[in-house]
Amino acid sequence: MEKSVLLGVMVQNHHMIQPITIERWKQAQEAERKLHKLTLEEGIEHYRISYGHNFRYLGIDPEKVQWGILEIGAADFPALRYVKADRCIIIEPMPSQLLKDFCIEKNILLLNTPFDKTNINENGGIELFEVWMFNVLQHVQDPESFISNAKLCRCVRYFEPIDTGITDYHPHSFTKDDFDRWFPGVNKFYNETTNQNFHDGPCCYGVWENKEV
Repeated sequence: MEKSVLLGVMVQNHHMIQPITIERWKQAQEAERKLHKLTLEEGIEHYRISYGHNFRYLGIDPEKVQWGILEIGAADFPALRYVKADRCIIIEPMPSQLLKDFCIEKNILLLNTPFDKTNINENGGIELFEVWMFNVLQHVQDPESFISNAKLCRCVRYFEPIDTGITDYHPHSFTKDDFDRWFPGVNKFYNETTNQNFHDGPCCYGVWENKEV
């Protein structure tokens, strides 16, 4: 298998994605955190538009989402802010005070452990129906474990950038083939540039359902 190394990360051209070290993951988390500079008011309005696109592509009606959502990697402004769901969980390894305050206000369970290292069954007694993954996978330590864990739930809704290249804050870069392998039969390709406050490069998205749950 042909391999290359950039910024201390092994990138494989096909097959399984290799995990990064915990040190590299922490470096990426700290670099990513420095990019989040929106105030509460700015962020609420920005992500109202951004998540609106996610909801439209993934068939989410904010008025009908009720409970049992696990949102991963929400940073400061989670998608759950814009729905009426109850009994939900947010996983964010580096939660800001903005996110902590929101979770307290909305009675959302906040876990600050990496999802790829989390037991999905240890969820504070909350029954989970869906996992939401929006622009998070390139930030994790072990993408393969992350996806396997997500697919233990009944449904996975995802919208993730691909072909981003490796940076200090993006320790992984994925291809459409990766998402075709993880979510066969449901993976879709996005490459629009006109949606306000949204991705301007290629992405993969889809809704995967666990037929065994």
